[in-house]
Amino acid sequence: MCASTHCLQTGHNISMSYCTKAFGTPYIQRLACGYSKQSQRAIDELQRTVVEVESKYKTELGRVRKKYDQQFTDYESQIDIMSRSNGELSRANKALAARVKVSALLILLI
Repeated sequence: MCASTHCLQTGHNISMSYCTKAFGTPYIQRLACGYSKQSQRAIDELQRTVVEVESKYKTELGRVRKKYDQQFTDYESQIDIMSRSNGELSRANKALAARVKVSALLILLI
């Protein structure tokens, strides 16, 4: 996609050529407004660096997200196991309390 605009400093027309690189980031390939080739190379290098860093951090974000999703799933399963165990222990506690009550009545009767 090409676009033209005016330079704010010189008033000259600027012709910009864009291409979409990774992640849809516009990458300015060429500027024609008195910028030196060295300046353009510096801009190109900075944009390549931006794309590389963005790619690196998106990859890292995906890795971390996957790690935390797995931990979340593990914690959910542990909660289920603990809830079942808690229910079983609660039933056992009630049974023991009933046995203690019966034993206390038998002791009183003797």
